[in-house]
Amino acid sequence: MKCFVQRLWIGLFLFAKAVLSAQPIAVVDKRNFTIAPVYVGETAQTFIPIRNSGNQPLLITAVQGSGTPTFDWTKEPILATGNGVVIFKWPTSVPTTTSQMVSITTNASEVPIRVKVNLIVLAKEERDAVVKGTVVDSLHQPIPFVLVVNRHQKQVLQSDADGHFAIKARSIDTLEFQSMGYLTKNVAVKTIKDTLQLQPAKPLEESYGPQRIPKKIPVPKPVAKQEVKAVKRRVKK
Repeated sequence: MKCFVQRLWIGLFLFAKAVLSAQPIAVVDKRNFTIAPVYVGETAQTFIPIRNSGNQPLLITAVQGSGTPTFDWTKEPILATGNGVVIFKWPTSVPTTTSQMVSITTNASEVPIRVKVNLIVLAKEERDAVVKGTVVDSLHQPIPFVLVVNRHQKQVLQSDADGHFAIKARSIDTLEFQSMGYLTKNVAVKTIKDTLQLQPAKPLEESYGPQRIPKKIPVPKPVAKQEVKAVKRRVKK
């Protein structure tokens, strides 16, 4: 009789443990999402995957966010080891740069899962925007044949013999300027004015010596077409 009672208690204990451990477990592997820059009038949305690593059905009960997003999500129960999704949508009527916090509530816990969504909406005019300027040295003399790279737009070109350049770029882009004998410079497009100054890689005295500074400073030569193509291939990667 005593053994029977012991076995009964052990059985009840194991049953209770199994019941308590039978629950859904909501898992969101990524907590930071970025929507690639879109233009006014285009669709701005991202998908937030959510999976159930528990052994009971998972149900998404509510999704909330700051600002003015709208949401759609998997309404039916997500079975054990199954997957669901929350769809974040943002209105694109006006240009904006913002970060939004999203709270996902499920039947797995009273504490919501929180993720961050970053997005940029640009004006339509920026789609074909062109940035112009002149590259100069520390004496404000034009630097010819400077390589200008926009890795965001995968654009590569050279300034002309007078240092003038015009390249496709948006306000959120960064341009890279390269020229022989000068330090490479990365500049945010929104900070570029009429001229852009490059600094020499080394002071003239350090390069030539105080008594050997040439009367005529070496002028950069046009970059060969094959070199420009090589840079373009690297940018596209």
